Amino acid sequence: MSPYMLPFDELDGTERPILASIGTVLIDSFESPPRPTQEVTPVPTPLPTPNPTETFPDVQSNFNSIPTPRNTSPLSPSYRQNENLTPPSAHTKSSFAALRQALSHSNGKKSESNSRKSMKPSLHLPNMLSPNWTIPPLIHSRDSTSQTSLHPTLTRSPSTKGSINPTLLTVNGNHPASATAGLNSLTPQKSFHHDITDLDTYDVIGGGALYTLIGARMWLSPERLKTIIDRSTPEEKAGDVPEDSERILESFGDMWVWNVGKGKRMPKARIRYDDDVRVYQHIVKAPHRTLSSLLSTPIYGSTYLHIAPPFSPEDVWRLLEEQNFLRSQGEIWEPRIVFEPTPPSCHPGQREWLERILPGIEVLSPNHEELFSLYGLPKPSYTDPHIPFTVNKIVNHLLNLGIGPKSRGAIVVRCGPLGSCVGTRAKGIKWSPAFFGPGFTERQVVDVTGAGNAFLGGYVAGLYLSNDDHYEGETALYATVSASFIVQQFGLPILEPGTHHRPERWNGETPAARLKSLRARTAR
Repeated sequence: MSPYMLPFDELDGTERPILASIGTVLIDSFESPPRPTQEVTPVPTPLPTPNPTETFPDVQSNFNSIPTPRNTSPLSPSYRQNENLTPPSAHTKSSFAALRQALSHSNGKKSESNSRKSMKPSLHLPNMLSPNWTIPPLIHSRDSTSQTSLHPTLTRSPSTKGSINPTLLTVNGNHPASATAGLNSLTPQKSFHHDITDLDTYDVIGGGALYTLIGARMWLSPERLKTIIDRSTPEEKAGDVPEDSERILESFGDMWVWNVGKGKRMPKARIRYDDDVRVYQHIVKAPHRTLSSLLSTPIYGSTYLHIAPPFSPEDVWRLLEEQNFLRSQGEIWEPRIVFEPTPPSCHPGQREWLERILPGIEVLSPNHEELFSLYGLPKPSYTDPHIPFTVNKIVNHLLNLGIGPKSRGAIVVRCGPLGSCVGTRAKGIKWSPAFFGPGFTERQVVDVTGAGNAFLGGYVAGLYLSNDDHYEGETALYATVSASFIVQQFGLPILEPGTHHRPERWNGETPAARLKSLRARTAR
């Protein structure tokens, strides 16, 4: 008998999940408070009502002038369900070398320490990012059957000196997700070089799967949302899931599939901040689940499958190959894959894998920094007016390659206070504002941890509620509202259970009320 409660097909009367995640639910163990503590009272928050022309300072004028996707290059053939994905070729010459060099010269030379301290290099785009500039494709045709190797020859950036790893997670050379660190990657990081001690720590529940399901939970019933959490048996003394963490999880409803077994542990990480450098160590690593391992669990049959850290584009390629094999054996479950790549994999060496998996996924959703890093571009400041232009250029390139079966999927780029960008081949590119945009950050935003995950959970909920239309149902607005509840406090939002006469409230408000207000703002 499986360690899970019951195989899915034995759950009488239980509807299949709408969204399941194979991301992580984990314990982050901080050696010091990760953010300044602030009191957050769960009372209704007045919705900002700035002048529409001031919502996106320095970038608003760009939105109407940025070209939407055009078929400037031959379109890739539609994805065929019975066709195996061909691994990338060994030709990985970076087509962005000249662009990176131009960007470096335009930004001026900075010392390594100063660049780490500011983390806000100015992005002055050269003329090659004019409306006529096209990203040179790495993949010329989906019909290519040449196969030189299972692994591409990765495009490697200059190695980082010392023990600083410029990524969001520890780089593990034994795993494909961390084969190289990209140029000007996201957050400087240092690994612990001594054994774990019994220092006092602040244990906080977190993880991509957790926040994604919470974002969807604001719109959907908990029974239709699932993720698997490993934990030890009651007989073991490890006590790997703190009682207060379990109590918090269960307060959001029946979304958690507890995978209990001897030797199994809930993922855990040790974190410390030294100025702008994140010092990180895995205590219990998150598992890389396979599709085969999900077939007898309550996750089986979900409409959407969220794939998040620790999965890289190469890992997703392997999952799609496994899906092809299962299909050949008669398996009928074909979940619509929603993928947000793990930050350490967002470097040019994973770009080919990313472009190769596009036909097999429904939604690709990096944030703009991760998207830039994948294409070798430096991290810009939020005030840089070229951010929307550059995002649109890369999204246009990905749409021309084709995302999703029959190229009907979407690229969803999360850009923090600048809002979000949704691109589809059928309807082009559309931007939506952030709930708390520029000018409101210091007053309303306490901590952005998990906001991107919650955004994606809200996006999937919006897709489901709008009959899978990326535009007509204002899907991005559902996502924006979900993220808005996450940023108002450190940790998870406060859920007040509803009654027959009163709906649930999150931080003192209903998601429906915020959605109504956001609709009014975007309709101006």
